[in-house]
Amino acid sequence: MGRNHLELYVHFVWGTWDRQPIITTDIERPLYRAIQERAQWLGCEVLALNGMEDHTHLLLSFTSRVTMAEIMKEVKGGSSNAINKMADRPYDFKWQGGYGAFTVSKRQLPQVIRYVEKQKAHHAANQLYMLYELPLADHP
Repeated sequence: MGRNHLELYVHFVWGTWDRQPIITTDIERPLYRAIQERAQWLGCEVLALNGMEDHTHLLLSFTSRVTMAEIMKEVKGGSSNAINKMADRPYDFKWQGGYGAFTVSKRQLPQVIRYVEKQKAHHAANQLYMLYELPLADHP
């Protein structure tokens, strides 16, 4: 009997609704925890997760039982739902409709992991890898 073996690494990038800077320090940890939990629930391994006030980067590996669209639907929907259930929310947290998805080779993993983990430093120094940043500006 044959078995499938997939080794797929994808770097997802998506933004908040209208690129509003609403990922504040008070919700960043619970938001990323919710993203990680949803990804793991789908059988994905989260390799790196970080972002800025208006967008998020997620690098993961996944199996053949889910599609990229299913991952994004669950991760974005589950995380926004978790944040909106928090007490004292002055607004509805929501993500933009689209996302970027970029395949990553096994050899590129260490570089992309560092890039995601050091998002705030890269943005502060304006040292951005534009392939991973531009799609957000073009797709509200």
